Amino acid sequence: MGIRPEKKFIEEIVKNIHRRLHIHLRSAQPLFIGMDYHINFITSWLKDGSSHMADILTIYGIGGIGKTSLAKHIYGLYCREFQRSSYIDDITRKCNGNFNGLVDLQEQLFNEIYKTSSIRFHDVSIYTTRIENALARRRVFLVLDDITTLDQLDSLLGSKGFHPGSKVQLSPGYEEVSDNLVKYCQGHPLALKVLGKSLHNQDVAYWEGCIEGLMKETNSRINNVLRMSFDALPCNNDKELFKHIACFFVGIDKDVSETILNACDINTRSGITDLVDKCLLSIGLNNELKMHQLIQEMGRWEVRQESLDKPWKRSRLWCHEESFRVLKQKKGKGNVLGLALDMRMIEKEKLGASFELKTDAFSNMDNLMLLQLNYVHMNGSYENFPKELRGLCMHGFPLKSISLDLPMMNLVALDMSYSNIESFVGCDSNPRLDKRQKWDRSRLKDNKLLGSLKILNLSFCKQLRSLGEFEQLPTLERLIVRNCISLVEIRDMDSLELCKGNNISINRRTYFSTFEGAIPSDLKFFAMSLPRTLVRLSLVNSNLFTESFPMDFSCLSMLKELYLDSNPFDSMPICVRTLPILEILSMENCTKLELVECPPRTLRALLFDSDDLVNVKKVLFDPEMSPLELPFTLITVERWLYEIEGIVKVQEIVGVEEKVLHRLGWADLEFHNEKCVGSNSSSELGIQTMFYEFGIFSTMFEAEAIPSWFRHRSMGPSISFTIPSSSSPNNLLTGINFCSLHTEKPTDEWPLLPDDNPLPFPPIMTISNITKNRMWIYERHLEKIVESGKWWVLLSHWMFGMNEMDVGDYVTITVTLPFFKFVKECGVSLVYADGENNDEEDALGYYKSWNHIIGGDLSHFQTTTGQYILNYYRFFLPYIKLYPYHRKFITDVPDYQGQKKGSWFRALSQRNPGLIGSRREASLSSAIAATKPHHELPPNISVKLP
Repeated sequence: MGIRPEKKFIEEIVKNIHRRLHIHLRSAQPLFIGMDYHINFITSWLKDGSSHMADILTIYGIGGIGKTSLAKHIYGLYCREFQRSSYIDDITRKCNGNFNGLVDLQEQLFNEIYKTSSIRFHDVSIYTTRIENALARRRVFLVLDDITTLDQLDSLLGSKGFHPGSKVQLSPGYEEVSDNLVKYCQGHPLALKVLGKSLHNQDVAYWEGCIEGLMKETNSRINNVLRMSFDALPCNNDKELFKHIACFFVGIDKDVSETILNACDINTRSGITDLVDKCLLSIGLNNELKMHQLIQEMGRWEVRQESLDKPWKRSRLWCHEESFRVLKQKKGKGNVLGLALDMRMIEKEKLGASFELKTDAFSNMDNLMLLQLNYVHMNGSYENFPKELRGLCMHGFPLKSISLDLPMMNLVALDMSYSNIESFVGCDSNPRLDKRQKWDRSRLKDNKLLGSLKILNLSFCKQLRSLGEFEQLPTLERLIVRNCISLVEIRDMDSLELCKGNNISINRRTYFSTFEGAIPSDLKFFAMSLPRTLVRLSLVNSNLFTESFPMDFSCLSMLKELYLDSNPFDSMPICVRTLPILEILSMENCTKLELVECPPRTLRALLFDSDDLVNVKKVLFDPEMSPLELPFTLITVERWLYEIEGIVKVQEIVGVEEKVLHRLGWADLEFHNEKCVGSNSSSELGIQTMFYEFGIFSTMFEAEAIPSWFRHRSMGPSISFTIPSSSSPNNLLTGINFCSLHTEKPTDEWPLLPDDNPLPFPPIMTISNITKNRMWIYERHLEKIVESGKWWVLLSHWMFGMNEMDVGDYVTITVTLPFFKFVKECGVSLVYADGENNDEEDALGYYKSWNHIIGGDLSHFQTTTGQYILNYYRFFLPYIKLYPYHRKFITDVPDYQGQKKGSWFRALSQRNPGLIGSRREASLSSAIAATKPHHELPPNISVKLP
């Protein structure tokens, strides 16, 4: 399989991060006219931080007035302010339109609030219990749209209550005729326009009659309007593709759909593009095919016109009851191209007949290419089954093996999930096979009966024990065997080297008889048995510890994607480093993970889950790493002492080397020898920390005055000065020390702020070089600290690169705090290089080797007008957002700007790799000029009071 173009890869990464952000690509902020009161009311409700209770808010109103749009808008604004959040829309339609609709919604809700494994349950009560437990443990924000029954509410929320501080927003459905009419149109602009003209100046009785007629009659003016887009399709290929999708492929993965439909002689590459352009089709965030309900019904109406009262004369049968009757009466003919039957979707008491079917019901369907027979019991030989099948889905297949009489030579996709099979065709390890079965298997090898198969899904087959002899599947691209709890053997995987590309997902459980106690050797053998051309490997939820992994994975030389989610290892397995072209590494829900050290330099995406990374202490990267996409979820990680190399380093101040403090000019700090700061310091233990990010060191400590060596001070939050010359021979300014003294205001002095004015909770320090027209706005990483009733000093050291600050430059420094705090005094001290060259290594060398620091690559943090907004969050967001508190420094620019998508993060600088040296010990092998701290400015300093 060839390497994907970089453009396609970047597009996938962008889609992935937008999916994690729960926003749509190219989405714009909606314009709500006349809804300010409602938005402010809900915002106030959400911001009510009462920690002792949870709240439920219900939004009432007739259909079409904007309840759903308002819910989506509010959810997008505040979903990331909770530990977990979930938005479930269109609940009633999804429950009524799918047998497992309620279970699907429960699964979505449970996965989003718990981030659990891929195990799926099929019982509403089991999911309800698990949802109840998850809601009790986490502070969540839930939006449930279109709730119409108490059963739906009980199933999705349970009855045990919520974690304190949780918020639940409900939008119930209504029975009013106007709501039904709007719901029927589902917001489709053309449909609403036609319907509005029809109902104008009519009374309620007329409206009620209209909705009754619409429910029965599909040949309406609404349908006619929608057909205009269908009739405008440029060719018959697109029309046939549209009908196939409308009948069978809505909600199905786009890539899977294309594989099957291409085999049906349908051109999907241009066809899907045409359908999307005509607004007849869209692609979901999870790559699924999506179609508006009215448009889907219009497509099925087109098929229904082939024969209004004789379903067997139509080209496609999607109605389960009609499909059952056609098969029961054996009326299917060569005109049928596709048929879907799921026995769970049929009210069996209405059938009035036996539920079993005969295989000869398909004997005359010579052109049948798409077939779904879920949970169907069939009797008879498969010898005369349709030979043109391209896609076959047989969930719940009751037999222990597949009959080799079944014609499968043209199959490209076979889905037998949830079946009772014990082995797949080609696996003759079962000693109970009789001579006839073994002869059939021999015939299978000779005839390559599955020679066209590209996708094989055997997930949730609880009796499946072995797979093998993959030489019979020369075109296989995707093998999916998730949650096959009895699977103990996968043999002859090397034969898969003939595949054009492989996507194998293996899920193993702790109760395997051959899995317990033999993990290291078993996994090593398993890796050696995998095909050398394997591209994607999932070992999700496999109970793998650090010692479970082999030392070497280099045998998987073509592997690009590795998923190790939900495993209990405490450090990234060493073998991961041996994968030469790995691009995606996922370790989500690895709750014991502490160390990630030097993942492969080819990595493009590193995926974590925030709530499960509380134990992570260090993430280190290869100096020659490729640009990387960082997971958005790292934003909300709350840890104490940790380091994400190239982003942030948090360490105890007492553990910082003396030579580092000396280079910062902090050697004379009074608190340094005390080792801690008091009971209300940065942690419960009174440990003082030093933050490092963007080339800026900072710390906070309790004190009633700024350090005495800050000779040049200014009352209030800002200070201005001209950089003076120094006694240093080269006059090279290497850093600026800035500190401020602040405390809380009395509550009666707090100003009133509008609801739309977000506060800068962490301190913001702004340094502006007026002479060079450069500005750095540093939003300090939020620290766990209690400042109530105390005076605090914020001390920072800013490293500057060449040409950032020169003698004679006029500089202003300002600190911005939340409205309930004020700054009494601030001070500045400059640090110059003393110009003496020696062999002493630079104590700040490791910190200078970081890439995204002042003087390095800060392009991702630069606004369109040139200022730099240095905020930890910017590492994980594809845009820069300006808030009201930025506006005193930056004006006349849009709120959202600086879009930069794809992979861009590089931990260590490429400007001078020789400076990195022994970076793990925070030292350099090549010395640079030593710096000598100057604690006071020369006499010609100009201090300007604000």
